[in-house]
Amino acid sequence: SADPDETLRHLANRFATSGAGTALVIDPRNGREPIGAITLADLLEARLRDHHEEHVREHVRERVLAAGLRRRARRRGPRREAVSGVER
Repeated sequence: SADPDETLRHLANRFATSGAGTALVIDPRNGREPIGAITLADLLEARLRDHHEEHVREHVRERVLAAGLRRRARRRGPRREAVSGVER
């Protein structure tokens, strides 16, 4: 059985160590009545969704950083070359 406040990570660890693939979610008010169930497939689907969202966030972050660097470079103007440590 699982508590409604139990994290998916903790439940996944319990599934891994016990070999279980399903857990009933128990109503914490009376401690006996099942209010749902969660399966290993549910956990994997949630992880896949998290993975996709992380990938999208990282892609957006990279694009925002690249755009900021391009804007900063345009504001500075063309780079001046240095010869023997002295700018021309």
